Amino acid sequence: MKPHKHATVIHAWADGAQLQLKCSNGVWEDTNEPNWIAGFEFRIKPAEKVVRWLWVFKHSNEWYTHNRYLTDAEALEWVENHEATSSKKLDYTRQEFDE
Repeated sequence: MKPHKHATVIHAWADGAQLQLKCSNGVWEDTNEPNWIAGFEFRIKPAEKVVRWLWVFKHSNEWYTHNRYLTDAEALEWVENHEATSSKKLDYTRQEFDE
């Protein structure tokens, strides 16, 4: 007997995976209640890529490279925390790091 067309995603869904349904316009949308109709396409929702950057900060006319790669949110939190203790606004730039 041939396995169901959606067997792989059915098993993943049963184990708690988030699924997506391909709409008629070609866009993938999240679905919590898949109907498993043979003519529809389902997939396991791809993991979101986390982009980290090498951040370089300028303070008192000196440039410093941060000691680890940070997401935008992590870097902006760092800048906000350090601006609170500094009388000058920190300048910063970044370079993408591909893991």
